Amino acid sequence: MTEFESRKLKNIKMELNTAIEKIKKEHTLKKVFSLGIYNRIENCKRIYLDRLNKKGLDLFIYLVRIITSKMKPIFRNGYFVCVLSYSNVELKNIPYRTLKAFKIFNIKIPKDHVYIQEYCKDDEIFLHYLFFRENPNNLEKLIWFCLSRNFTHIKPYSNSDIFFFSLNTDLIINLYDDRGIDILKLKS
Repeated sequence: MTEFESRKLKNIKMELNTAIEKIKKEHTLKKVFSLGIYNRIENCKRIYLDRLNKKGLDLFIYLVRIITSKMKPIFRNGYFVCVLSYSNVELKNIPYRTLKAFKIFNIKIPKDHVYIQEYCKDDEIFLHYLFFRENPNNLEKLIWFCLSRNFTHIKPYSNSDIFFFSLNTDLIINLYDDRGIDILKLKS
């Protein structure tokens, strides 16, 4: 690795850690990065999607296209991703099944990612957060990954939740399922 690559890697990790700290100033990771943030955080908004009486694969493809078109302007300068998975045991890295799903979707996890693991006493599970910076060109692929969790008859499908966020806009977006999107605007 060259000195330039090393510096770039360090800068992106610093940027990720800054973003994570910014979020932690207002909320816990568990509160923000778990499904249904609309139900837990007061200033979170929910946008319901019109399904246009579509079903199955037609609905899925329609949703991927419409959501991608709505999110592209927000994240045109790049964005961060938080992938949340669960396990019953403590791990040194993100669970293998999540990494396998990423490989199937041809999504590469960059070297400059940040991994955080927390134990949740209430649910008696480990929460695994994987943060990384993503290229805007991969947005549709990640939306497909995200929505596939709710369309298990469509292959491949994921087993993780994805949250998109941007430091420029202070927005955190979660496609909670095929019915809508939760949007959280950070106060700071």
